[in-house]
Amino acid sequence: VGDSGDVFYLDMDFIVIDELQGDWNFRIKVDKLEIDKKSKKYNIGKNIDLRNGTNFEIEKIKTTPLSISLESTAGIMDYSYFVVEDKGREIIGKGSSGYRNKVIMNFRSLIEEDTKNITFIPYRIRADYKPNTNIYEMNNLPIEMSQGSMGKLTVNSVEWINDTTLKIKYEAEDIASVTQSTSLALVDENNNTVMNENRFNTQIDRKDNRTFEMINDGLDKSKNYRFAAADEDSYYEIREDLKFTIDLK
Repeated sequence: VGDSGDVFYLDMDFIVIDELQGDWNFRIKVDKLEIDKKSKKYNIGKNIDLRNGTNFEIEKIKTTPLSISLESTAGIMDYSYFVVEDKGREIIGKGSSGYRNKVIMNFRSLIEEDTKNITFIPYRIRADYKPNTNIYEMNNLPIEMSQGSMGKLTVNSVEWINDTTLKIKYEAEDIASVTQSTSLALVDENNNTVMNENRFNTQIDRKDNRTFEMINDGLDKSKNYRFAAADEDSYYEIREDLKFTIDLK
């Protein structure tokens, strides 16, 4: 980190990311005054009753070019939340923290500055969850993979870039499409998962919440690979009946 005051530069050098060797150098200018200018605070003061004995108050929401933070009383921790903005695009969570009877939930930044509202959809991981994965042959495209109440995944194209690299283009449809997109995997002849090169983010454009691209390297074109998709209904208990919307005004 260089310079001081309201402007500084963040220098980052990487020689390996996970198992990928390389040499990457980043120099990022961070201007605190510019961030402050584009930051907004909303005093919400909205009581939420989830009708299951859980009550809490959303006190404040702060949006910055880097993130969204929501401050509430502690009851919100009874659930996790999918967060969707007014155009139906999912905003990914970044974790939460608590102190005394307060909870702060953090999310990625708004996709567009003129967002009018964000909706919170509570969910839990099912206590009786058992892995349930469906296998699909890689032919007769497009291939639709139902995910129950989570919607569906659709593989539209597969393209061998060379004898070892496969590019897969697919779509995810439903309330939490970015989260849902991660349930697609490529498996080998023994049903072992083949890790994709861009497994941390297959989203092509953050403003496009449906279209994704998976890159798999180190393959053997002569082998028979297939798709695997987890059954999200067996994993998530989604409570759309308990969702609530917060206006940003």
